[in-house]
Amino acid sequence: MLWFTPAPEIEGEKLTIPEFDSTGKANLNNLELKRNLVKESESLISIELTLTNRRDKAINLNSISPIKIISPPLGDVPFDQYIVNRLARQKNDIPGKFNPASKDRNMLDAAFSSAEVVAGGGISWNEFDSPDAVLPTAFHCDPGLVVSAQDNRALFIGFDGQTKHLSDIVFRSSQDRNSFDSIETIAEFDGIKLNPGESCKTHRLIINSGSHERELFEKHIKRVANNYGTRRTKPRSVYCTWYYYGKDIDADEVRANLESLRHSPIDFDVFQIDMGWENYFGDWGTNRNSFPEGMKVIADNIKAAGYNPGIWTAPFVIDPKSQAAKSYSDIILRDKNGDPCLFNCAKGACYTIDPFAERAEEFLKKIFTRLKDWGFYYHKLDFMRAVFIHENARFQQPEHTRAEAYRRGLELIRKAVGEDVVINSCGGLYEGSTGLADIVRLGADLRGHWGAEGSNISAYTTRIKQNISRNFYNGLFAVDPDALQLRRNTSIWKNNPSNKNLSIGKFTDEEAFSIVVNQFLAGSIVCFSERLKFMDDDRRLLLHKVIPAYSHPAKYFGLWSEYLPELYSSSFSGHPDLPDWNVISMCNWNSDEDKTISFAPETVPELPQADKYAAFELKNQRFLGLFFPSELIELKIPGYGSRVVRLTPLSAYGEFMIGTDLNLSAGMELLTYNGEKSKLQKKISYKQINLFLFDYQKNSSNLRNIKIINKNRIR
Repeated sequence: MLWFTPAPEIEGEKLTIPEFDSTGKANLNNLELKRNLVKESESLISIELTLTNRRDKAINLNSISPIKIISPPLGDVPFDQYIVNRLARQKNDIPGKFNPASKDRNMLDAAFSSAEVVAGGGISWNEFDSPDAVLPTAFHCDPGLVVSAQDNRALFIGFDGQTKHLSDIVFRSSQDRNSFDSIETIAEFDGIKLNPGESCKTHRLIINSGSHERELFEKHIKRVANNYGTRRTKPRSVYCTWYYYGKDIDADEVRANLESLRHSPIDFDVFQIDMGWENYFGDWGTNRNSFPEGMKVIADNIKAAGYNPGIWTAPFVIDPKSQAAKSYSDIILRDKNGDPCLFNCAKGACYTIDPFAERAEEFLKKIFTRLKDWGFYYHKLDFMRAVFIHENARFQQPEHTRAEAYRRGLELIRKAVGEDVVINSCGGLYEGSTGLADIVRLGADLRGHWGAEGSNISAYTTRIKQNISRNFYNGLFAVDPDALQLRRNTSIWKNNPSNKNLSIGKFTDEEAFSIVVNQFLAGSIVCFSERLKFMDDDRRLLLHKVIPAYSHPAKYFGLWSEYLPELYSSSFSGHPDLPDWNVISMCNWNSDEDKTISFAPETVPELPQADKYAAFELKNQRFLGLFFPSELIELKIPGYGSRVVRLTPLSAYGEFMIGTDLNLSAGMELLTYNGEKSKLQKKISYKQINLFLFDYQKNSSNLRNIKIINKNRIR
């Protein structure tokens, strides 16, 4: 693989390509570039660059590029067999696989940038949906990508963090898309000021070969975790007001939902008030028209109902009409021309705070101390990208990058709220949130319909792709696939057009089950949003399929068919009374027509070895039979539908619990298992559960089911 190190980019100057001596140093017109190249194993090398200013005056550093690869990274693999699996910096961007030789929907996703999307208004993007669209031949990612082929050759290229700088890995093909051009790795230093004698260092660039992209991404996550630690919160489930009420939430509706939960409990943890409770961004006082008694009273109401109070803010954003815009005018972020860096959101063009301003800590501490005093211990922090989307931003401490600014802002919030408060960073950096955020959102805002309605970017399948392409981030924090919307509803809340995609519910029964499966595949936070009093019983029952949440992120296997994979495996282990098992999700998400999907147990990742496997389909409560490891399990799946199958390994004779009719984990809802004496998890308020037991004997087998009555106190 041929590569070289390009010259750093300095404002107002063009440098030559560096030539390194035997110690790894190069002199570029009195700029010292040190390259630390380490072969860490047979399959992994790392490269770290340090630039030192040896001049007698300051410079402004735009970027440093560790390597540019100019020969095909997969050797003799034909280019039309290349698959690029990209990470993407912003939550609204669409990570995942695409073929760089094929102009299709996956390539459209890779070309899409959400940088200019108005925050709080959902996504609708038509530019790339036209058949006449001119697509680029250069595709960007941060902080890494995997290039692979169908012969199990895969190569990860990426940086091991987002705290020193943002990054850009640029994959380029030839203009005719018939051949490989290059891969360039770029550490973005944003024009920072580097004084005489000062140095700056890149994150390590990692080049890691392997056999599968999932394994390489998981190794990447472990490296980041080793660098910055983790804050893996326990699995939580959250009720969020946004995806029904939008900005039109009020105290009466909060109490109506709490009353509905008193009569028909749902076993979630956090009741979170979203946008609409506040007066102005920046002031974060109560909107007295909607919440006349104040937010402390609301927090007390939520706690009295048995839930943890949660609240929404956008801490990096200040409304120009707010008092804060006047009182804290000195913390407003400005660009290199001295103009305010504006952030476009549902409230219009707002200011952005400068986390390196002298009074930024005072500003954030004031906000979050008040919210905590009111009783809110779960914080959804939104529009977090505001502080890093402006390439021309210049911080009051000019030696700092946008990545450092995001990190600094999140550190100040964590310091203000303390260690006992849960932070959900929505729109923040993924690797850059490590060790500070408990939860990070996986994708863009959802809508109450499956189809695209004029833009593929807004289709539900795009949200699923964001989820399954990022759920490995569970290794750093809990991941949030965003809210279930299960209602059947044709009226817009408050007749407000901005609530159209929030309160409307158009999902068919098959689609509704599929979006529940999507939450299950994330394997972490489960979120939902409804006007509960008016929710149909059958749709309400679907919530119990994934609430309470049990953390086991799924892995896709088999072919990545068309737009989304069809097969996913969730592994469950460590239950005190049940042997390890897997749950297989079979998903016909790419088509509105029925499709037969099949797999053999021996192809399932991390499935315990066994002589045979009992297969039980959970949606329709069907025992499918016993299967040898190489035998195909085949189901006909309706269009946009899903089926979920529990695989129970059978390597000894005896009675096995092979299925349940409640949670899709099909066993984790049991605190203990002992036949008719089994007990449900104490948190579960559902009245009863059916267990399906299979008696596996040498000459005969039989299936029976028992009912476990929940003797726990119902909330």
